[in-house]
Amino acid sequence: MITISIDNKIRNKWHKGFPRTEFISEIVLHGTEGLSTYNYVLTGGRKELYVKGVALFHYLIEVSGKVTEIISPDNYVFHSSSGQHDIKTIGIEIEKVKNINDMNEEQLVSLCGLIEYLKMKYSSINTIATHDFNRKKYSNLDPKPCPGKVDWTRLKSYCDASKYVINFNI
Repeated sequence: MITISIDNKIRNKWHKGFPRTEFISEIVLHGTEGLSTYNYVLTGGRKELYVKGVALFHYLIEVSGKVTEIISPDNYVFHSSSGQHDIKTIGIEIEKVKNINDMNEEQLVSLCGLIEYLKMKYSSINTIATHDFNRKKYSNLDPKPCPGKVDWTRLKSYCDASKYVINFNI
């Protein structure tokens, strides 16, 4: 069981996202180096993009493992450098401790729970991709170590053990 906090401060301050016109098929993982990702977004770290519905994400998993819904997944935002492909995606930002790229145990547990929750809510989800993968595939951009180091073996093992079939584009 996962607890998801819904944030209205950011929702009321920045772009709410665009109405979806297609089914959600993909979860995209992002990683932010440094603490206080929430406060960075709330105070307008990339204000010129946030007002356009760019660079925002649907969920934030803090270092503590706390999960916050920033943008309703019923809407989409441009978050993975993949243009119109983002109409089909949900972005999950994983907060990292500065200079440490590993996702900690609390975050891995929260991520697995969030994936399971999203698969139950949106049965059309069949892929987990990285921001780096989408940058290269859809925009031919140079590699970016995003989301950073993830224990893919454990994450895949969890997903394989669940009742959901998920492909990985990493």
